[in-house]
Amino acid sequence: MKEINCDEINFADRFRKAAIGHANAATLVHQHLQLSNTSREDSTWVSLQNLIGLAAESAFKAYLVSHDVPVASVRKHAVGHNLIALHQMCVDVGLRDEQVRVNQNVLSDALKQVAEKLGTDHGDYNYRYIEGEKLMLLHAGPATDTAIAAIHALTDIVGARIEETA
Repeated sequence: MKEINCDEINFADRFRKAAIGHANAATLVHQHLQLSNTSREDSTWVSLQNLIGLAAESAFKAYLVSHDVPVASVRKHAVGHNLIALHQMCVDVGLRDEQVRVNQNVLSDALKQVAEKLGTDHGDYNYRYIEGEKLMLLHAGPATDTAIAAIHALTDIVGARIEETA
């Protein structure tokens, strides 16, 4: 394995911590929405998608930087918030080789579904500004739980990689 420079590891860890924080917040919001039986028309459901999208984006970037992709490459305008492109970049550097399963889904496939479902609205900032005629919302319950669990699994992989290089 190629040695990663300390600045890149710091960025990978920062992206990882951001992903964990957003995923944890998404878990709390999701639980609250389900327990309070909040209507799907409530804008808090849209905010939940934004949290999941931010968590996925940060986790993808953490994975990429921890796998020798320069920080500048994951911050480029064409890639920066594009969940589908970020996921594909992760596949290109080895995500499919990670033998992790999340709720009966292979990790890469679960993350691909998140990227495809939320990617357009996340990349266009529709969840932030609640724009557009119709926004994609993940199903409450298992679909959202799987998305969050997959993000956590990816951050765990990054954490282990950071420890290996320390």
